[in-house]
Amino acid sequence: RKAGSERRLQPNRMAANVRLLVALGAAAAVWAGVQQDSTAIITATSAQDVRAALVQAQDAGSVESLIYLEEGRHLQLDGGPIAVAGIRVRIFSSGEGATIDAMQRSRAFIVSHGGSLILDNVHVTRGISRWTSDRHGGGCILVLAGCNLTLSRARLSHCVADGRDTSSQAGLELPSAHGGGISSEGGTVWLTRSVITECQAVDGGAIFATGGFLYAEESVFRGCTSEREAGCLALLGQARAAIRRSRLDGCESGSVGGAIFAADGSQLLLEESVVVACTAGADGGAIALLDASAYVRNAELLSCRARQNGGALWLGTSNLALYAVTIRGCDASGGGGGLFLEMGEVYIADCTFEVCTAVELGGGLALRGGSVQLNTTLIVRCSSGRDAGGVAGGS
Repeated sequence: RKAGSERRLQPNRMAANVRLLVALGAAAAVWAGVQQDSTAIITATSAQDVRAALVQAQDAGSVESLIYLEEGRHLQLDGGPIAVAGIRVRIFSSGEGATIDAMQRSRAFIVSHGGSLILDNVHVTRGISRWTSDRHGGGCILVLAGCNLTLSRARLSHCVADGRDTSSQAGLELPSAHGGGISSEGGTVWLTRSVITECQAVDGGAIFATGGFLYAEESVFRGCTSEREAGCLALLGQARAAIRRSRLDGCESGSVGGAIFAADGSQLLLEESVVVACTAGADGGAIALLDASAYVRNAELLSCRARQNGGALWLGTSNLALYAVTIRGCDASGGGGGLFLEMGEVYIADCTFEVCTAVELGGGLALRGGSVQLNTTLIVRCSSGRDAGGVAGGS
């Protein structure tokens, strides 16, 4: 496919989008901390208490429920998720926080019917979603269209979106099981000072977003994996995402996008962040873009690896702007140790490609199609096993 003129790279327009995304993020941080003085706070000591508080709020026609978990409290779910439907729920704790444990029997939460869930200083662990049960993902949390999820100082760990068909003797893997930590199907997800670790899925080891909006600030994604696309973050269906001052560490995909995969007209802002030691089984050790656009600024892509092309970055029919980005120590078994462009447009300014390697061609960059504009950019100590240690062009 050829990149149409309507998708041509427009840095000024992308910068305006960045400012909008940042403004929305600031508003979210304020919104997450607001509570209504008129709403009573309920202290819950069990999952049953949490469910009862939500039923009570809905029966009373309330629009909000505030639930406090004592520091160190460990709530175990009883085989079913907590449903947040049509109301705004804030579950919070103090000190070292509290834990909600799904016990590998169900996901922890479903947010539906316009509901909003805020988890503040709460650890959610051992959730699982099974594709054979409800055809949705979200090992820890499922967010449906028009709903909101906010994580503030929260942690999600050891959650799984399971795509195996255990009902068949062959044990076939079903087409999709999305979002080991979170699956957002047209919802809005905000993370501030939160951690998602050791989650896994068929696609989107940490978060899968189709449509809607994702914002993460001062957050950490560590050790998440996917069997196919996006070891950490999957963005599809014109999703928009802003990742700021965050770290993506040690994530791995079986196919494309060791850390991030964006497709289907999705837009990504990655700013003041680090992607380190991520691996793709095929293309894009750090980031893979397919019919998507990305704006990466003041970021570092370090020690990432692709078993095919694009040790750090891979683009197919996409637009990418890199400003003040360091790409160091990345490698590809095919072409483009730093960046591989299949088709699209790339603008690079004030960047450094350093000690990147490719087995075949283009230790720094490799171009099969499309165009690259380089401004005040260094390509230092890059190498390839066959052609062009720095930049390789053509097929």
